[in-house]
Amino acid sequence: MKYLPILLFIAFFTGCQYVSLPSLKTSKEKNKPKLKEKPQPQKTPEKDDQAKNETKPDTKTRKTEKGMASYYGDKLHGNKTASGVPYDKNKKTAAHLTLPFGTKVEVRNVRTGQKTIVVINDRGPYKKTRIIDVSGAAAKELGMIQAGVVEVEISILDR
Repeated sequence: MKYLPILLFIAFFTGCQYVSLPSLKTSKEKNKPKLKEKPQPQKTPEKDDQAKNETKPDTKTRKTEKGMASYYGDKLHGNKTASGVPYDKNKKTAAHLTLPFGTKVEVRNVRTGQKTIVVINDRGPYKKTRIIDVSGAAAKELGMIQAGVVEVEISILDR
C-alpha cells in the first residue's frame, strides 16, 4: 500500500502506453501478407509545365496599392537607409512603411502610364498622404521629376 502513490505517479507520467512486442503476435498476424505500395504515376513534361504555370503569380491577382508617391532629393545621396545600405540616387530603390526589405515592387505613374521596378530598402514615407518614396533614378523613369509628387499604383512582384 505504501508504494501505490509512487506507482500511480509513474503510471500517470509515462502515459500508460501499451507496447506491442513482436514475440507476442499471434500466428495469424505473422502470416498476414504485407501490402505493396502502388507505384506513383510518372509525371509528363506537359503536366510539369502546367503545374509550374499555375503557381506563378498572375498579374491580375497581385496585391496592388494606389496612392501618392514622392522621391528622395539628391541631398540624401550617401545617407544610410533603414536597411543599413547607403542611399544611391542612381539605383532604383524605394521606401515603404510595411513591405519587407528586398521586396520588388512595380510602380506605375497613373497619369502617364510610365512604370519601373524598384527594390524596397528603406522605411517611409512618413507623410500620411503618401504610400511610397522612390529614388532619383526611379523618379526619372516614372517621369515625376518636375511634379515631385504623383499618383501611382504599386504592385508587389516578389518578396
